[in-house]
Amino acid sequence: MTNMKKTTTGFTLIELMIVVAIIGILSSYAIPAYNNYIKKSEIASAQATLRALIPPAEMWYLENGNFSSSNILQQLGSAPNVNPLGTIALNNKGVLSFTFSEHSHFSSQSTLNYRRTSNGWQCYVNSKELETKNCAYGSEKETD
Repeated sequence: MTNMKKTTTGFTLIELMIVVAIIGILSSYAIPAYNNYIKKSEIASAQATLRALIPPAEMWYLENGNFSSSNILQQLGSAPNVNPLGTIALNNKGVLSFTFSEHSHFSSQSTLNYRRTSNGWQCYVNSKELETKNCAYGSEKETD
């Protein structure tokens, strides 16, 4: 009989713990960055939904002089629930609003708005979390 030395291969416990620690550290940076990316994409989706309604809403206003129709969104070729992230509305003051639903990463009271003014359509939001370069935080301005 020959004496054969058995060699075992594998990882030691300390090596596995180091790998798990590295994965944990990388995850602590990646997950918040991913959530921030998701929030930005949801804001962009809400803005795109409202911006698509601005030209027909402007045309409606030029033809009718107001936004007082009860089913104005349908007449503009849209619906309140056209975007799964929230609902849209157009009030009689000329404010297009997107209210985020519970399916988004924002609270259900968070709204993104476009208001018709003499200088065009201006964007404002009611939550600092929604604020972007082109959409300021603050309340509706009643100046125009």
